[in-house]
Amino acid sequence: MVKNYLKTALRTLRRYKGYTFINIVGLAVGMAACILILLYVRDELSYDTYHEQAHQLYRVTQQQFNENGTPGVHRVMIDPPVGPLLKADFPDVTHAARLTPVGPLLSVEDRHIDPGRCYWADPDLFDIFSIPLRAGDPQTALVEPFSLVLSASKAAALFGDDDPMGQTVIVNNEESFKVTGVFEDLPANTHLPIDVLGSMATLERWFGALNWDSPNYVTYLRLADGASAEALAQKLPHFLENYQGAEIARLNSLRLQPLTDIHLRSHLVGELAPNGDIRYVYLFSAVALFILLIACINFMNLSTARSAQRAKEVGLRKVVGAQRAELIQQFLGESILLAFLSLALAVMLVEFALPFFNDFTGKTLGFRTQDFALHLAMLAGIGLIVGVVAGSYPAFFLSAFRPVAVLKGRRLRGRRGSNFRAGLVVAQFVIAVVLLISTFAVYRQLAFISNQKLGFDQEQVLILPTVWDLKENFDPFREQLLAHPDVLSVAQSNPVPSRQLMMAFESTAQHVATAQQTDATLYPVFADAHFFPTYGIDFAAGRNFSDEFASDADTGFILNETAVATLGWASPEEAVDAPLRVGGWQGYVIGVAKDFHLESLHQKIAPMVFYMDPRNYRAVSMKIRASADLPALVDFLEGKWQQHEPNTPLSYAFLDEQFGAVYEAERKLGRIFGTFAALAIFITCLGLFGMAAFTVERRTKEIGIRKALGATTGGIVLLFSKRFLWLVLIAVALAAPIAYFVMARWLGTFAYHAGLSWWLFGLAGLVALFIALFTVSYQATRAALVNPVQSLRYE
Repeated sequence: MVKNYLKTALRTLRRYKGYTFINIVGLAVGMAACILILLYVRDELSYDTYHEQAHQLYRVTQQQFNENGTPGVHRVMIDPPVGPLLKADFPDVTHAARLTPVGPLLSVEDRHIDPGRCYWADPDLFDIFSIPLRAGDPQTALVEPFSLVLSASKAAALFGDDDPMGQTVIVNNEESFKVTGVFEDLPANTHLPIDVLGSMATLERWFGALNWDSPNYVTYLRLADGASAEALAQKLPHFLENYQGAEIARLNSLRLQPLTDIHLRSHLVGELAPNGDIRYVYLFSAVALFILLIACINFMNLSTARSAQRAKEVGLRKVVGAQRAELIQQFLGESILLAFLSLALAVMLVEFALPFFNDFTGKTLGFRTQDFALHLAMLAGIGLIVGVVAGSYPAFFLSAFRPVAVLKGRRLRGRRGSNFRAGLVVAQFVIAVVLLISTFAVYRQLAFISNQKLGFDQEQVLILPTVWDLKENFDPFREQLLAHPDVLSVAQSNPVPSRQLMMAFESTAQHVATAQQTDATLYPVFADAHFFPTYGIDFAAGRNFSDEFASDADTGFILNETAVATLGWASPEEAVDAPLRVGGWQGYVIGVAKDFHLESLHQKIAPMVFYMDPRNYRAVSMKIRASADLPALVDFLEGKWQQHEPNTPLSYAFLDEQFGAVYEAERKLGRIFGTFAALAIFITCLGLFGMAAFTVERRTKEIGIRKALGATTGGIVLLFSKRFLWLVLIAVALAAPIAYFVMARWLGTFAYHAGLSWWLFGLAGLVALFIALFTVSYQATRAALVNPVQSLRYE
C-alpha cells in the first residue's frame, strides 16, 4: 500500500502541475524564511553558552539610587576592590576576575598595530571563561607585571610566522611587555570580545593598590557547583555597608547578572560591546512562525478547494475496504512528501540568500560542519511539522467523504467549507498587513530620527581620538589645525554626542534667593571652552567657559536646561552664579546651555553638568567647512598627527555617521520586517492566485453563459474579485489593532518618537487591496476574454 500511496501521490503532483508548483514554491519560500530566522535566533541565544561553567558565571553590576529612593544609573563598571573582597569573604565565590578596557598601541620593531579590544585582567579570568591557550600556562600567564597575552590573530599580525612566546612588545612606545600566552580567537557569539590581555599586576605596579572610588572595572565571578546566586545576592547589601558605610550602601546596590543573560537582557551603562535584545528574538521568531503558517494555509486552501477532484478516489478506496485512518495516513503522507520536496528547494534558497541576509544582520550565519547533526535535525523537524500541519485538515476533510454520496456525484462543496477557506485567506492577509504596517512604522520612526532637531549641528564634524601623548601638547596641535582654512574650530570633550553618558554624581545646588538646598543626580560632561561653539549649542543664560577666567577651570559649571529644572530653579537666569556641588567638586554655575540630545533618542535628555578637566578628555571634535576638500584635509591631518604621534595611526569618523550607527539595530529591524513582509505577501498572493484560478476553472461555463447574455469583461472581473476584496478589507480591520498594539510598544522604547498616524494603516490596506485585486483580476480577466463558445464547451 505504501508503494501505491507513493505512486498515487506522484501522479497527482504531475497531473496538477500548476497547483503543485504553487504549493511547492509557497512552502519553500516560507520554509526558507523560517530557516533564516531560526539561524539568526539560534545564534542570538547561543551567546556565551560555550563556556564550560556558563551556568555558574555572573557579572557584578551596580545600581545607583537617587536621594528620594528612585532608581538611578545601573552600571556595568564597578570599583576594583569588589571582586577580590567577594572572593575572600564568601566561600561560594571560587574565582573573581576584573577587567578594565585600555587602548594602547602595540609595536614590534617597525611594525605597529591597533590592538583592538584590549583589557587589563586578573589571572582568574582563565578559570572563569573557556579561553583556550595555544601557548602559555593559564595559571601564570597574567600573574607577573608587564605580561601580555595575545589572540592568535594579533600574534600573527605582530610576529608573522615567528613564535611570539617570550618576545617583547612595546606598548604605547614606552613600556616593554613580555608575551606570556597566545589564545585562540574568541567566537563571534560572545558579549566580551577580547584581542589582547595585559596583567592587572601591571596597573598595581604603576598605581599601587586599586582602591574604592574608581568605578572603571568589570567584575566576573564563578560560583561553586551547587552555590546559590540568590543567597549570595542577599548578602551583598551587608557586604557593601561593611566596606563603604551605610550611606553608600543606601544609595547603591550590587547585583549579580547571569553571564548568559548579558547579550539579550542587558542594556546597562558602560556595556563593553553592543548587545542584542530578547524582544527582537521573540518578534523574529513570531514572524518566522507566521510566514510558515501562511505557507501552510495555502496548502490547506488549495487542497480543500480541489476536494471534488479527489472525491471519487476516496469513495472507491472506502468501497473496497479502506479505513478512514488509512486514508488520513495516505493524505498526510502526500503532504509530508510535498513538504520535503519544498524543503529541498528551501535549503537551496537559504544558501543563495545567506550572503545577503548576513550583510544586513551583521552576522556570519550558515550551516556549519560542527553543527551538522543539529541542523539536519532542525531541517527534518521543519519538514515533518510543516507536512503534518499543512496536511492535517485536508486529510481529515477528504477522508470524511461518504462513499455513496461521492460516487453518485453529489455536490461536496458547502457553505461551511467555503467559509473555512475564506477564514484562512483572512488569516493570511492579517499576518501580511500587520507586517506591512510594522514596516511602515519602523521606517517612519527612522525618518523621524533623521529629521529630528538634536539641538546642535552634527554636520561636518570630524571626531579624532585624544591619546595620552597628545594631551601634553594639545594647544600647539590645535593651533596647527586651525591654521588650515577648512578647519573652523577644534574642541576636546568626553563624551562626544552620539556616545553614552557613563556616570552620574550626586549634586547639591544652593538657591541664592531662598537659601535652600536641592539634591539631584547630574551627569558630568568634560568639555573645554571650544565645545559649545564647535557644536553650535546656544546658551539660555550666562556664558561659556573662557580662557580669560582662570577660575573656570577649577570652579566653573555649565548646566543644561533639564539640569536647571531638576535642581528646582524656575528659570535659567536664577541658576547663574549659584553655588553648586557635583560629587567632590565645588563651584558656581556660570552658564546654562540649551537642551540638546547628546545620547540617542532612546533616552530622554539627561540633566547634564559641564566642567573643564583636561585629564578626562577622550576625543577631539573638529568642525570643517562644508566645501572642504576632504582628501586634501585628511592628508593635512595625517601630517600634523604624525608630528605629535609618529607611532600612532590616525583614526577619524564623521559625527553624523556615528549617530547613524546608534540606530543600526532599528535599520536592521526595518530591513528584516520589509523583507519578510514582502515574502508574506508573495506567499499569500501565490495562494490567492491558485484559489482564483481554481474558482475561475469551476465557473468557466457560468462565465460563458454570462458573456452570451451580454455581461461585460469588467462586470465579470468585478463579480469574481469583490468576494476576495471583502476578505482583504476584513483582514485590514483585524490587523490594524494588532499592529497598533505591537508597534506602540516598540515605539515606547524611544523617549522621542513619531506617532502611529492613521495613514500608515490606510496605506498598508491600500497596498494589500491593490495586490489582491491585481492577483485575482488577472485570472478573472483571462477567463472573461475567452470566447463564450469555448467556455460553454469546457468540461
